[in-house]
Amino acid sequence: MKRLGLLSVCLAATLTSLFAQSEIDALKYSKTDFNGTARYMAMGGAFGALGGDISCLTNNPAGIGVYRTSEFAGTMNMNFQSANSNWNGTGISMNNAKFNFNNLGYVGTFKSNAQGFVNFNFGIGYNRQKDYYRNYETHNISFNRSLTDYISDVTNRYNNWQGINESALLADNAYSTVNSWISILGYDGKIIDLQPNSSNYYQPMNTSIAPSANLKISERGYQDEYNISFGGNIYDVVYFGATIGITDLDYRLSATYDEDFSNLGGFTLNNFLNTKGSGINFKAGVILRPTDYLRFGLAVHTPTYYKLTDYFDANLANNYQDGTSNHPYNSENTHVYVPANSYTEYSLQTPMKIQASAAFIAGKKGILSMEYEYVDYSKMNMKDPDGYGWDANTYIGMDMKAGQNIKIGAEYRVTPQFSLRAGYANQSSPIKNNLINNVVKDGEVDVFGSTLPHYTLDRGTNYYTAGFGYRFGSIYTDFAFVSRVNKEDVYAFSPEGYYDNTNLVWNIPEKATLKTKNNQLLFTLGYKF
Repeated sequence: MKRLGLLSVCLAATLTSLFAQSEIDALKYSKTDFNGTARYMAMGGAFGALGGDISCLTNNPAGIGVYRTSEFAGTMNMNFQSANSNWNGTGISMNNAKFNFNNLGYVGTFKSNAQGFVNFNFGIGYNRQKDYYRNYETHNISFNRSLTDYISDVTNRYNNWQGINESALLADNAYSTVNSWISILGYDGKIIDLQPNSSNYYQPMNTSIAPSANLKISERGYQDEYNISFGGNIYDVVYFGATIGITDLDYRLSATYDEDFSNLGGFTLNNFLNTKGSGINFKAGVILRPTDYLRFGLAVHTPTYYKLTDYFDANLANNYQDGTSNHPYNSENTHVYVPANSYTEYSLQTPMKIQASAAFIAGKKGILSMEYEYVDYSKMNMKDPDGYGWDANTYIGMDMKAGQNIKIGAEYRVTPQFSLRAGYANQSSPIKNNLINNVVKDGEVDVFGSTLPHYTLDRGTNYYTAGFGYRFGSIYTDFAFVSRVNKEDVYAFSPEGYYDNTNLVWNIPEKATLKTKNNQLLFTLGYKF
């Protein structure tokens, strides 16, 4: 039986010897949520052709040109989250609640004496683009695979692992480009061993028992954007604007994966990651108002150019006992560790975003607004500090596609002071079906074993929104309820492919399904002057 290692359908194909920088990580830092003021969220974020809201600084900057008076506003958010998983019939639900300060901004309006130039406006703002806060857990009482199978496969794929210079890895304070730390943890942790009569091929733990597996994930952190915007109004027909965005990213992950082999004991793999960095982007847009009843918007967001650093740690604890003497898997409570203070630096370029929008305004009584976003996630790009592209970029192009985001919102003014709102938004999955459905592609790929083999595949997100607002002269208050539902597939590790004689055989670990629901209550307080 000759092992192939993983083919391109396997997500681990995108995992280099670095801790986590794969196509899925690029997506995690590139795909943002819909966030903004309570009015913006209550209308499903469909504000591209409307403007006149602090959220336009991060959406369509031309909206700043709609302002006729100066404004200051801030938004608070209470988030109630449930994460429900199901792995081979075992369901687990976890609930959390969190308070956020979501949005803050100021717009200053300056009248113009120039012919046709009505006003020039300037704005600064803060907006939370993404909140990574989540806890979830999956449990499989009889897993069809073992992490030891995956580790031995990865190790055999690069059978030059034996005899590596671990002291050199320690001195580099980072992952080597020619060695696999998952192999080091597996071998030193005694959950894989050399095959009999072999000097460079490895086998998993010698057991026929289907393990009980458990994956526990804790995510924290945020992606914030700070904006400097300017724009104007020409003849009350053309509104234009531009924004410089400075982003701040801080993502923290704690992952525990364990397998238990009944009375033989088992092992636990722990991973810890903190990704930190900053980026910059530019946005420009225009709104056309051909009549009092119609508005059309167009906006372009450049990629965000990030400089990121991953700080990571991992360890494996093994108390497996196979009941025989003089066997390598008699672990005697073995603990092995990745070197402390390990890190790696890299850059990430997110995809460009194009927005088109339209709105119908029924006098002073109602608004119907729609917005479409096109985001080509196959254009994400990752590089090392010297500017060299990574192998992950190849698989970004193979496995990612354009995301289609749709937003629809409506507002009805019951009285001059009181308004009702509702909306819907959808973010389609940017992952191609070949990865979602485990469709095999030809050809081998360069695979090194990350110590963090689990991953999730996004299946899309829906937003259901409603709210109301009330004006007290110069002061206004808006309230919104937002139900955000995201579905994902969770894999503890990737499939393994091998040839049995002339037949290609795939061992695919059973996936877990994950549904994360965030119910949010938002409150915005604003002052116009």
